[in-house]
Amino acid sequence: MNVTPTPTVNVTPTPTVNVTPTPTVNVTPTPTVTPPGDEITREIVEGLSEEENLTTFVEALNNSTIGERLEENASYVICAPTDDAFDGLGNETLSVILGDTTLLNSILEYHVIQGDYTIEELVMLCENSTDGQISLPTVGGSTVNASFNNGQLTINNIIVITQIQITNNIIVYVIDGVLIPPDSPIPTPSPTPTTNVTPTPTMNVTPTPTVNVTPTPTMNVTPTPTMNVTPTPTMNVTPTPTMNVTPTPTMNVTPTPTTPPVQEETMDLQLYEGWNFVSIPRPLSPGNDTAASVFADVETDGRPIYTYTPAGGFEPLGENETLSVLEGYWVYSTEETTVQLNLSTNPVRAPALKTLSPGWNAIGHSDLVERSADETLRSVEDIWVYVVGYDAGDQTYRPAIVNNQTDDQGLSPTEGYWLFVREDGRLAAISA
Repeated sequence: MNVTPTPTVNVTPTPTVNVTPTPTVNVTPTPTVTPPGDEITREIVEGLSEEENLTTFVEALNNSTIGERLEENASYVICAPTDDAFDGLGNETLSVILGDTTLLNSILEYHVIQGDYTIEELVMLCENSTDGQISLPTVGGSTVNASFNNGQLTINNIIVITQIQITNNIIVYVIDGVLIPPDSPIPTPSPTPTTNVTPTPTMNVTPTPTVNVTPTPTMNVTPTPTMNVTPTPTMNVTPTPTMNVTPTPTMNVTPTPTTPPVQEETMDLQLYEGWNFVSIPRPLSPGNDTAASVFADVETDGRPIYTYTPAGGFEPLGENETLSVLEGYWVYSTEETTVQLNLSTNPVRAPALKTLSPGWNAIGHSDLVERSADETLRSVEDIWVYVVGYDAGDQTYRPAIVNNQTDDQGLSPTEGYWLFVREDGRLAAISA
C-alpha cells in the first residue's frame, strides 16, 4: 500500500507576499556633494590623525571653514604647530581662538603657503637667494619669510621640525611655534581670577554698618529763629560817612556759585553664580559709589573684588574705593542676584577717561544702552585690535570682536570687557 504515496499539499507551495520585496526610497541613496576645499581639509585631517603631537592643530582644522579658501588642484604647504606650541598660548587664549571661527580662519590662512616645496627644495631656494631668505605667499594674502641658517630651516624665525607628505600636492611642515599674522596679534586674555590670587580676606573686609552710618538729625538741624533775626533800627542806621564808607571788596564780595542739587536714577546690575565681569555705565551718587556700599549684600564667599592692569595684573579693590566709569571689575557671587546702582545725574561731572597700555586692559561700557564696538571705542579706533566679552551665565568668554574684520557687534551696559591695544592710548567715555 506504500508503493504510490499520496502527494501532499506542500509539493507546490503557495508564493508569499515576501518573495519579491517592494523597493524603498533608500535602495538608491542620493549622492552627496563635498566641496573641493572640504575634501582637502578632510585629507589633511586624515593624514595627521595618527600624529600624537598635532591633535590641537587637527581640532583647529575641524573647527574652521578654511576649506572654502582652498582650491582642488592647487598645491599647498601647511604649517602645523605642535601641541606644545599651542599650549604656549595659554588655555584662555586657545579657547578664544577655537571658539571664534572668523579669528581661527584668519590664523590658519596665515599657516597655509601657496606651493608644494619640500624642505630640501626650500633650503636650496634660500641658499641661492641674495640674503639667505625668500618670501612666500599665504592663502590669507600676506607673506611669510623662509630662511636657512645654522643648518635649520625657519618660517618667520620658527623652526621647521619635519615634513609629512599628505598628497602629491599637499605637504605639512611641523613647526615649533604659532605663526602670528601681521598687524593682528593672537589674543592673550588674562585668566579669570581664582581663589588663590589673594588669600581669603578676614572678617574685617566688609564691616557691618554701625548706627552712625546714617546719623539721626538733631534739634540743631533747623534752629529756631531768635528775637535778633530782625534787629530794631537804631540811630546808627545811617552813620556819618567815614574813610571806611567804601570798603575794599574782599574775596567774599562775589560768592562762588554752588553745585546744583544732585538727582539720582537707578539701574540694575545682574550677577550670576560664579565670577562676573562688570562695570558701571555712569558715575554713582555720593554715598553709593564704593565697593562696600554697592556690593554689601552680595555673598562673595570671602573673595575680594578685583581690578586689572597690564603692569600689575589682578589687584584686590579696597572696600572704600570708589567705583569708576570705564573700569572692568571681577565680582564673585555664590548665587544669582541683582544689585541696584544709584546713578548720579549731576550735569557738572567731567567726562571719564581711562589710560590704556599695550596688551590687555579691563574696561567697562560707558553708556546706559548697547552701542557698537566701533562707536564705543572710537577714541582708540586706530590702536585697538580685539575686544572680548564674558558670559557670566555660562562662565565662558564670548567670541572676540576683531577691529575692521568682525561685523559690528554691540557692547552692553554694566558688562566688563577685555580690550587689546597695540600701543598706549586714552579711552574716552561716550556718555559719562
